[in-house]
Amino acid sequence: MLQATQAALASEEPRVARLQAQLKELMVFPHDPQPLSDSVVAAIREYQSSLRPVC
Repeated sequence: MLQATQAALASEEPRVARLQAQLKELMVFPHDPQPLSDSVVAAIREYQSSLRPVC
């Protein structure tokens, strides 16, 4: 079971890295802040979902 959990976590690492990069990009303020807000919320939700325990 430990190996399965480690494999599941390892498989999520690229997703987490992509989301972190996406959040960094979103921190550059555009002219219209509304799309930024929507994108940040969506990226944070996706990131949080990747943090849920793998069973």
